[in-house]
Amino acid sequence: MDSKVELSIVNGDIFTVPCDVAVFKFARNHHGADSRAAHQLEQLGVDPMKHSPDIGQSSLVSASQISRSKYFLFVGTNYLRTIEYIDLCKFSYLSLKALGDHERSSREPISQIAMTLHGPGFGLDEIEAALCLIEGCDCALRDGVCPPSLAKIIIVEFDQERYKRLNDGIEQSQCLSFKKTSIGPRGPSSSRSSGANDRYFYQKPDRETHGGTERREKPHVFVAMPFDVSMHDIFYYGIQAPIHKHDFLCERVDQQPFVGDVMDRVRQRIETSAFVVADLTGANANVYLEVGYAWGVRKPAVLLCSQASEKLFDVRGQNIIVYNSIQALEKKLDAAIAAIKTPR
Repeated sequence: MDSKVELSIVNGDIFTVPCDVAVFKFARNHHGADSRAAHQLEQLGVDPMKHSPDIGQSSLVSASQISRSKYFLFVGTNYLRTIEYIDLCKFSYLSLKALGDHERSSREPISQIAMTLHGPGFGLDEIEAALCLIEGCDCALRDGVCPPSLAKIIIVEFDQERYKRLNDGIEQSQCLSFKKTSIGPRGPSSSRSSGANDRYFYQKPDRETHGGTERREKPHVFVAMPFDVSMHDIFYYGIQAPIHKHDFLCERVDQQPFVGDVMDRVRQRIETSAFVVADLTGANANVYLEVGYAWGVRKPAVLLCSQASEKLFDVRGQNIIVYNSIQALEKKLDAAIAAIKTPR
């Protein structure tokens, strides 16, 4: 089985991807695609307890009436504000193990499994989050707990730009047992600029694993900046790109997914960061608050500002990287990070 298991990342809607099982999380509440799946089941009269499993538990629910998958699998996780990269490894590992147990007990073959990306919506680095999901699958395959009939694992990403970045990031990774061997067909909706999805096939390594729980986290950089659509390219290409180049994870915390105090998550990620990058463009109050907290816990802070933006009085005496293009920002931030890594 192992050498025939294919992994692919496709751009599309998980509810329209043909598969045996679509996998969702229950992080003590439903969010994003998870919420949509739960709502559709409730419209059919399914008991909410069926899609709200305890942490570490799972629930398999028939879904053929509302999607192109036979079943929805819900896996219980911690609250969003507490989820770390290791939890994503455990999530995919437990998902495959639960489906393996189901196939062995029911003798119902499960050959294709689809799941969405988790992590970027609550602050985690998008590439690392995808690699952790894949690593959990990797560990489940090595431990032999997957469904015996498993042939394909599909990670579905709705956002086309993120889909492209994920494919590029995974292709550059050297730490996975899934190896790129060919170019496959187009995804369920739009495709990469090359016109095809990359396909990877599992190659079993020699070393052993233990339930998807053994991994070392890379140091991360916390990014404070306004959450505005107009700044997406600045973040992904002007800020995230040079941070990744220096082998740091790139994190920022959006306020939207959190039910509790978002500042608990912000403080925790700042305190555990290697340093902070803050874009002061637009004089956003939350960004200034996060810079102040970083200074208070003695974290280095690299300050940025667009050339056209007004800087508030309290930072006018600070060394600020002023940029007038994404390319200029990427180059200047690259140099600033290099200086932090090699202090005088």
